[in-house]
Amino acid sequence: ILGWGGVLQSLTLDVNGRARPLVLGFDTFPDYPARSPYFGATVGRFGNRIGHAAFTLDGVRFELDANQGGVNHLHGGSKGWGKRIWRMEPGGDGRSVMLALTSPAGEMGYPGTVEARCLYRLTDDSLDILMTATTDAATPINMVHHSYWNLDGHGTIEAHRLMLEADRYLPTGEGQIPTGEILPVAGTTFDFQRSRRIDARGAADYDHCFVLTDKAGLRRVAEVTSGDGRVTMTLDADQPGVQL
Repeated sequence: ILGWGGVLQSLTLDVNGRARPLVLGFDTFPDYPARSPYFGATVGRFGNRIGHAAFTLDGVRFELDANQGGVNHLHGGSKGWGKRIWRMEPGGDGRSVMLALTSPAGEMGYPGTVEARCLYRLTDDSLDILMTATTDAATPINMVHHSYWNLDGHGTIEAHRLMLEADRYLPTGEGQIPTGEILPVAGTTFDFQRSRRIDARGAADYDHCFVLTDKAGLRRVAEVTSGDGRVTMTLDADQPGVQL
C-alpha cells in the first residue's frame, strides 16, 4: 500500500506454487504521479465524472476543478484524493493499515472540511476495504477504490468471465457523462446477469455504472473468473451501483 493516493500497488495470490499478480501497478514510484491512470488509487472526494465541473447543493452553485479536457470534473480534480498523500497507521495485526486524509473546505471547489479514512485489511480469503468520511457541511462524497484487475496475471482480460448483479445501466454521452437515462441491460452487450466472457457479444467499450438489482446492505454484486479458470474473485459491496 502506498501513502501517495492510498494506492494498492500490488496484490498477489499463490496459484500452483507461483505468486500471480492480480492488480495493475508500477514497480517504481515516479511512474505513479507521472503517468498512472489511477492504478489502485483511493479516489475522492467524488469518484467518476461531474458534467461541466459544477453542481448545485441547497440552492448554491459550486464550481469545481475542470480537469477533464477543461470541461468536466474527474475523480475529485487535479489534486483529488487519488493524488494526495494519506497518513498511514499500520494495524497491530500486521495485516491491516489505516489511511487518513483531511480535505479542507474549498479544496477543488467543494464545500465543507472532510475527514476521510480508508482501511485495508487482508484476511485468509479476502481483501477488505472500508471507506468512511465525516464532514462539517453538506458535500457530495463518492469514495472509490480504483484497481485494474487482471486475474490471469498477464495479457488482456477479454477471456475473463464476468457476472454482475445488475439489471440496468447508465448510458453516457459526450465526455462519458451519464445522460440521465436508466436503461435495461437485457438483450444488450451490457447484460452480465449470467456469467459470460467479457468479449462474448463482440467488442464494446465499457466505462459505465451498472445499477444493482438488490439494494439491501452488504451483498455479492459481481463475480469474475480468470481466462484460465484458476482464479475467481467475488466482489461484495453495500452501494447502489458498480462501475465496469
